[in-house]
Amino acid sequence: MSTTIRLSKETEKKISELAEKENLTKSDIIKNALDQFLNKYYAPPSPYELGMEYFDQYGSGRTDLSRNRKKILKEKLRAKNTH
Repeated sequence: MSTTIRLSKETEKKISELAEKENLTKSDIIKNALDQFLNKYYAPPSPYELGMEYFDQYGSGRTDLSRNRKKILKEKLRAKNTH
């Protein structure tokens, strides 16, 4: 299959320079760039992206959890062991 694209003179120059520097054809440079773009575009969402809608949805209201996590954990464990 063949596709024709129009590039600016600046882009054409950059591709030519890169192709010469990397000892590749201009076609290889463009195909590699498109492959990278499409792989990123169609990549499955990351765990972060999957959970984004749930972040901060069920907050405890406490703003010190990350700073005092060890102290809070110790308190919870002590409370659990005394019951």
